[in-house]
Amino acid sequence: MLRFGVSYLAAQIIALAGNRVDTLVLGLTSSPSALGFYNRAYQLAVVTPEQMRAPLVTVALPGIQSRLEHPEKRLRFVLDAQLMLLTVFVPALLLVASCAPSVVEVVLGPGWRDAAPLVSLLAVGAVMQQAAGTGGWLFLAAGAATNLMRFTLVSALVKVVLVLVGHAIGPVGVAAGLSLAITLMYPVAIFSACRSAGLSSAPIFAQALRVMGVNGLGAVCAWGVLTILQIPSPILSVGAAAAVIGVANVLAYFIFQTFRADLKRFGQGAVIAFRRSR
Repeated sequence: MLRFGVSYLAAQIIALAGNRVDTLVLGLTSSPSALGFYNRAYQLAVVTPEQMRAPLVTVALPGIQSRLEHPEKRLRFVLDAQLMLLTVFVPALLLVASCAPSVVEVVLGPGWRDAAPLVSLLAVGAVMQQAAGTGGWLFLAAGAATNLMRFTLVSALVKVVLVLVGHAIGPVGVAAGLSLAITLMYPVAIFSACRSAGLSSAPIFAQALRVMGVNGLGAVCAWGVLTILQIPSPILSVGAAAAVIGVANVLAYFIFQTFRADLKRFGQGAVIAFRRSR
């Protein structure tokens, strides 16, 4: 237990340091205004989803731990928890990425328009960060705090390297470097966590890629529609982008059986959660 606690604490400290490297680099190399735009973009695209996800961790960890003796039930629970997480956050974050200028104008105001490219890049990274959260659940549920610490150290080093490379072109480069680091470490997180928990990573990857693929294609189409139409109202722009992403999900529902099964499973889980909350 002591070893687990020490390793987990070390992982948290390393993660905290890794998550601050972008702000530190910009603070040393950019103007206060550039740092301010970056911080506000980071709060909107990364911190807010993380805060919203936190309550799910308190449900997921005990559920996974209670099924450690039954690998099939454990995998089913992990897939259900991941599905609930990604079906909520991935469309929302990719919506933000696809129409970041409009979102920034609605949420932050016209004075923060320079933050839009940063919000778009960071929102893409936040999608991958949400998906990688499944790996964190598995590390902790399996009691593999040492493996979590090792992964966190490697992840932090990758962030440092890519942020330092990107800072040469300013805040946009830093945001791109951070998002790229998170994206590169996502498969490592899932694969190593599944190995620690004794689970197959293939179903977890497949489910996540279905959700991200459908909504990613929808987001690209939404960006294209907004680029062509040049809608003057930011609220209408966000609504139009949401509609395009929604249409992509509807089409995928009717075309792909596995995606249809995912959405049905999500709907069943949402109904159960709603009834329990009453």
